[in-house]
Amino acid sequence: MITGLGAVLHAAATAFGWIPGIGGKLKSADKSFQSFKESYLSGLQTAEDKARGFAESVVPKLSAGKLKLNIENWQSQIETAKAKMKTVPPSKRAKLQATIDDLQAKVSKAKGALASIQDKTVTVTTFLTYKGKSMAAVSAGRMATGGPVGFPGGGAVRGRAPPPRTASRRCSPTASTSSTPGAPRSTGP
Repeated sequence: MITGLGAVLHAAATAFGWIPGIGGKLKSADKSFQSFKESYLSGLQTAEDKARGFAESVVPKLSAGKLKLNIENWQSQIETAKAKMKTVPPSKRAKLQATIDDLQAKVSKAKGALASIQDKTVTVTTFLTYKGKSMAAVSAGRMATGGPVGFPGGGAVRGRAPPPRTASRRCSPTASTSSTPGAPRSTGP
C-alpha cells in the first residue's frame, strides 16, 4: 500500500512538476515521501529479521526442553520396569529386559543430543565484597533515603528557599522609642 501511495505521488510530481507554485511542492513532497518509504520499509525488514532471529534462537531451547522431558519420562519408565523385574516370571524377564535396554539407549541418545545443542544458558551469580565483608553487611543502615541533601558544612541546598524566620522579640505597634540614648522608654500615650 505504501508503495502504491508513493507511486501516485511520484506520478503527480512528474505530471505536474512543471506548474509554477505547486510543481516544486509536489517534487519536494515526492522526495520526502520516498525517503519516508525507504525508512519505513527498512524498519519493517529489520523487525522481520529480528523476529526470525528470535524464532531461530527459541528452537534449540524448545528442543532442549523436550529432550529433558523425554529423559525424565524414560528414566521413570526404567525404574518402574526394574521394579517389575523382581516380580515377573522368568519367561517374561527377557522381554522386560529388552524394554529396559531400549529405554536406556533412548536416554543415552537424548543426553547426547542435549549436550550437542549450542545455545546453553549459563547463570552467573556474583557477590560483592568490601574488605572481605559482604556489601549488604557493610552498608546496612547507611543507605541513602530521599529528601533534600545539605552541603558538607550544613545548610540548605542552593536554589531552595530557606525556611521563614520568626522574630526573636515582638514589638508593640504603639511602642515608641526615644532618640536620646539612655532615656527611659515610654509605652504609649
